[in-house]
Amino acid sequence: MADIDPLMALAAASATDSHWTRRQYEEILSAEPSHHAVFAIEQNTDLLGFIVARTTPEWEIENVVIASTDLRRGLATKLVNAVIEAARNHHAQAIYLEVRGSNHAALSLYEKCGFQQTGRRRGYYRDPTDDALLYSLLLPCPSC
Repeated sequence: MADIDPLMALAAASATDSHWTRRQYEEILSAEPSHHAVFAIEQNTDLLGFIVARTTPEWEIENVVIASTDLRRGLATKLVNAVIEAARNHHAQAIYLEVRGSNHAALSLYEKCGFQQTGRRRGYYRDPTDDALLYSLLLPCPSC
């Protein structure tokens, strides 16, 4: 719970963040049992980035935020890979996400991490209007 203020401050400074409310972060971090995984990257005491993934019944990346001063350092890739590894360890069959069609950096990141576009929701986002692109990453069955 002590991490909510740094998470919210970093998120507020990000143009591409989902802009969740304090209550949403509180629910994610305090729920027992939690149906979310939150991974963060810190340097000294500074929060550089974080990722939130819903873990049940399906895994879904819901929010990725990197400090503007730390973009293009591979931090988002590390966070996405942490979610992929955790999902594999929990025997998830797939990870899903949606992203603005105009967010080219995120699209490149997800495709580099093996996600494939599976759909489009035209005009889904507002302010500004944009399509939502749906992506998934199928995970191999560990016993196959």
